[in-house]
Amino acid sequence: MKDKTRVSGFLDPFSLECFRDLCDLHQIDLKSWRQHIADVQPDILLVVSASKDWKSNKNKLLRILEHCKNNGMETVFISVNHKISDRIKEVSTRIYDLPMNYKTVQQDPSAISLYKKRVQQFIGRQLAEQKENEAVSVITCTKREHLIENVFANYIRQEWAAKELIIILNNNEMDISKWKEKAATYEGITVYQVPEDQNLGACLNFGVSRAKYDYIAKLDDDDYYAPFYLTDMMHAFGESDADIVGKRAFFIYFERKKCLALKYPDRQNRYVSHLAGATLVVKKNVFDHVTFRTDIVVGSDSLFLKDCREQGFRFFAADKFNYTCIRRPKFHEHTWKVKDKELLHKCLIMNCDGDYQSCVTI
Repeated sequence: MKDKTRVSGFLDPFSLECFRDLCDLHQIDLKSWRQHIADVQPDILLVVSASKDWKSNKNKLLRILEHCKNNGMETVFISVNHKISDRIKEVSTRIYDLPMNYKTVQQDPSAISLYKKRVQQFIGRQLAEQKENEAVSVITCTKREHLIENVFANYIRQEWAAKELIIILNNNEMDISKWKEKAATYEGITVYQVPEDQNLGACLNFGVSRAKYDYIAKLDDDDYYAPFYLTDMMHAFGESDADIVGKRAFFIYFERKKCLALKYPDRQNRYVSHLAGATLVVKKNVFDHVTFRTDIVVGSDSLFLKDCREQGFRFFAADKFNYTCIRRPKFHEHTWKVKDKELLHKCLIMNCDGDYQSCVTI
């Protein structure tokens, strides 16, 4: 899915190919530039040093720049293979490196996503015009005492500043005092215990009822969520008009085989009819209409999404990065009851040499 940002400018063929799939891109005709800007109403004027048009028409370019400035348009200049002069460094505080690699960007889907993020940083505006003070209530439910470090680590490493963590213990034998003691060393973490005869749906509904913020993120207790996971999810709301965002394409790491695999690689940055349950981020007002079912043993996530879909709520799948589903050797530890062999058969096998985190984290 392209960035909704409209960009007009002067680009050489190489740069045009690099940027054309990252935004709504238009090449300006110098003979009719005023009409072009009036028709397209671009957000950004982009000038690439390798373009011949601006070199031979510097005076006209200055008039275009002045016009853009007067109309509140961002302007970006990319110097390709040229050293930035000391004079430019003196007058500008917004200078960045932007690696350009035609083959990588065009042929490697992973690089496309990485490059897209770098472009967003470079031009000084995120696709998602999301305010950083929008807050997220993270809910993690667990029955497993030994996962305490992972539960806390997934939350603590998140770069998104405005957040809280609600931990729901769903095992009567778990020592809540141990969890509360650890939570007390951090800000914004609360721990509750729900009787184990209550299902996952009941635990999640309880967590939502305690949530302070307008976005609810469900994190599983045994998976890996990279530092910019929440940031990506929140930005996905700005890219779309979805009510729920998450992952449809996602990585799976098989601990026994030390193998990283990718499921549904083509289902990224698009509207979808289903999402991975461990990656759901939901606008809180959705819960005014739909809640998790409390009368089932398994399938809480899937049925919640089914109920949301029937109510007309929209789902958007972000890219594949910054999350990994961890498949541990013991089959009984997983609520997703599918054998590793069957899962692998339906995935694209990656090579990570056992270091899956560096492969999926950006």
